[in-house]
Amino acid sequence: MLEMLFYKQMQRILSKQRESENWTGRICPKIRKKIEKFIEWSDPCMVSPGGNHLFSVSSHELERTYSVDMKSRTCDCRRWQLTGIPCHHAIACCRTANINPESLVHSCYTVDTYNKAYGFNLAPLIGRVFWKKTGGVVVHPPLFTKVMGRPKKNRRKAPEEIIKKGVKNFTKAGVTIHCSVCGRSDHNKRTHQRYMDNLMLQQQVHVTNGEEEMDTPEIMQHLIPQNPDPSMDPTHVQDSMVYILGQEENENVPLTRVQGPLPENAFVVAARDTIPQATRRVTTATTRGRGRGRGRGRSAGTSAIEPSRGGRGRGREYLLELLPGEKQRRELQQMLALVELHKNLKMILAEAEAEQEHTILALEVHIT
Repeated sequence: MLEMLFYKQMQRILSKQRESENWTGRICPKIRKKIEKFIEWSDPCMVSPGGNHLFSVSSHELERTYSVDMKSRTCDCRRWQLTGIPCHHAIACCRTANINPESLVHSCYTVDTYNKAYGFNLAPLIGRVFWKKTGGVVVHPPLFTKVMGRPKKNRRKAPEEIIKKGVKNFTKAGVTIHCSVCGRSDHNKRTHQRYMDNLMLQQQVHVTNGEEEMDTPEIMQHLIPQNPDPSMDPTHVQDSMVYILGQEENENVPLTRVQGPLPENAFVVAARDTIPQATRRVTTATTRGRGRGRGRGRSAGTSAIEPSRGGRGRGREYLLELLPGEKQRRELQQMLALVELHKNLKMILAEAEAEQEHTILALEVHIT
């Protein structure tokens, strides 16, 4: 069986080498097909450049906006970070900046990396007749013992599958009994105390034996320090593919976004004292008392500087006070509650759509 797997792997490597001889371009054909599919998806995307290799992409289908960093090769949809292939948002930015999307594909999908991965051939093995005899123990197949009686053809059924006279026969055969005190399967309730005593005794013996072994210097004499070979670690070999990919990941470091309030503008700080304060506009209606609070029993001689307590600014309470009957107020409260429920449902649906999109993206990455 091992020889069959060896020759199958040898033929696979050779077929991969011959397959890549006819490839043209920088990336592999399957990745190029994905790029073409993402180019079609990027048609309805609207791009707004922000400078410093940053772009804002809005998708009208999902009514969302994504931030794309072309320098660090990141996108808010996380498809680019997970797969190493530019997403349709990044391809839309490439169309705006006149950049070839294939140049932004990770180097592990290139034809050169593919040829390096399958660049080593396996040498065929010699036949079993030419193997050297080492004089070891000859391994023979196990002896065949003939069992008395007719051989069984049916499989062994589980206890819950045995049916006698139309009724399931529940037996304890094949069922592991557990202790009702501690829940372990090594004993039952009657022998629980004996089991705990033996367990404590075994732990004490194990501790004493460990201390004796650590005290004896003879054990330390037979310990050989293991010095790992640095040439066997691919992260320290500069010609290895793992080292090259690690260096590329260190170069593409995303920019750190400062979270918090914006810094104070020097011009605004210097001219803050000279900014005039907002005052209420005095009109003929306000001087005569015909402001927002008219109809609320206010006198005509109300001062224009005094803020109005009535009107639309009061919101829901003002609407409820306008209605004369208790039934109408109750109906208005129910209507306002339905409006708030509608807003909450829209938020829940938006979160569900975002989670569904993230799940689909993870499945596509797992399939690829």
